[in-house]
Amino acid sequence: MALELADLPVRPITVDEALRMFDAGVFEAPSRIELLRGILVEKPVSSPQHSEAKTRVSEWLWGLGPRILRIEDPVVGWGVISMPKPDLAVVAPGDYSREHPAAALLVVEISKSSFVVDIKVKAPIYAAMGVPDYWVVDLERQRVLVHRDPTPDGYARPTVHRAPEQLQPIAVDIEPFDLNALFS
Repeated sequence: MALELADLPVRPITVDEALRMFDAGVFEAPSRIELLRGILVEKPVSSPQHSEAKTRVSEWLWGLGPRILRIEDPVVGWGVISMPKPDLAVVAPGDYSREHPAAALLVVEISKSSFVVDIKVKAPIYAAMGVPDYWVVDLERQRVLVHRDPTPDGYARPTVHRAPEQLQPIAVDIEPFDLNALFS
């Protein structure tokens, strides 16, 4: 995707450049910034409802054993110009002390004010990374959009789930998640 400002081409920021900026202290709150398609984007402040939903999903994921649960930590992907910070990501076991993971088994975004970005911008990024399971928890409509079958161009049509359904990740061995626990 070529970026333009009026009729001027815009050079995207790379992951390496963004990491150097973070390390150099260019930003006051680097934890609030993520790199999406070469653009540094400030994440919205979490509402109490967003924080509670994230807590409920993370409590469910704690029992994964050797898998690693990352909370608002970067996952590097989509060439070298995206480094999203999903609300929750389950990644394969590994040593990530020198590099952020380049893949995830499950990504969950809790969406209140960020729904359009989560669906239109982040979904194609996660699909291009090959994330097999991308869930968007839509707090406004009390539903979860599940994206599967990633391709370089995006996911197949998402499925929509509501309480009292239970969701089972396809690449993570864990008990199903009860949507009643999320939206009660």
